Amino acid sequence: MKRLFVYGTLCPGRSNAHILENIGGQWQPGSVSGFYYERGWGAAADFPGIVLDERAPAVAGFLFISDNLDAHWPLLDEFEEGYDRVPVEVTTSEGQKITAWIYQLQPQVEERPAAAAVTEKAL
Repeated sequence: MKRLFVYGTLCPGRSNAHILENIGGQWQPGSVSGFYYERGWGAAADFPGIVLDERAPAVAGFLFISDNLDAHWPLLDEFEEGYDRVPVEVTTSEGQKITAWIYQLQPQVEERPAAAAVTEKAL
């Protein structure tokens, strides 16, 4: 797959955007359904994270499309330690549904209920 949905520091204009910019590709605004956490947990404690859920609100981000992604998955997987790369349905700004990869927070059984409870209360 030659598409990656990003919602955190890899987005254009953010602190780690250069990682994808160096790969070369196109950006397209979009969204996915999930619970967004300003800061993750575990290995990803200082970075935002998402837990996908079709019943959750839309989380805005960007679809990165590049023919060069296949050669860079090992590097991106290493960079995204603490996250799992999983397929997701992205809704583009034009309403089109596209399948892409996304880095989702890895499950942390002990900590997830507390984090989820805080997010649900805020909604």
